[in-house]
Amino acid sequence: MAFLGPNGAGKTSTIDMILGPSRPDAGAVEVYGMAPRQAVRKGLVSAVMQSGGLLKDLTVAETAQYTARLFAVSRPVGEVLEQMRKEGHGCALVTRAGHLIGIFTERDVLLKVIDRPESWTTPIDHVMTPQPHTVGPTDSVATALRLMNCGHYRNVPVVDADGTVR
Repeated sequence: MAFLGPNGAGKTSTIDMILGPSRPDAGAVEVYGMAPRQAVRKGLVSAVMQSGGLLKDLTVAETAQYTARLFAVSRPVGEVLEQMRKEGHGCALVTRAGHLIGIFTERDVLLKVIDRPESWTTPIDHVMTPQPHTVGPTDSVATALRLMNCGHYRNVPVVDADGTVR
């Protein structure tokens, strides 16, 4: 399903209500006869945001440098989510001393955060995906796409041989 319409028509607000982070001013929202967060938790509903895609003329390393956002492991989930939303990113790379230790993605939000309001104050490393698959800075875009396709990933971090995020 796709939501199309002019700016201000309520597309994002509707999606937010279907996925559970927002509530309507009046009335109720049900998805498959249950609360939206329950439907998400059961895997009946998910979303792929319109942002994202490839930057055609950039290498994997250049793409990573352009889009990557690094987050310290002690930052709370709510703060990381706000930064991701503000910058229009679908993931956050979690580092310790400049080395990748995990990734926090929209999938993590749907599976680990959305129906648990208390998790918004949890350190990001408690809900991230640890030790994600990665590519190197000299790998081809085709290599990255193959990994993304085989692993069903929307994001693949780029790291040097020593684990330093590029």
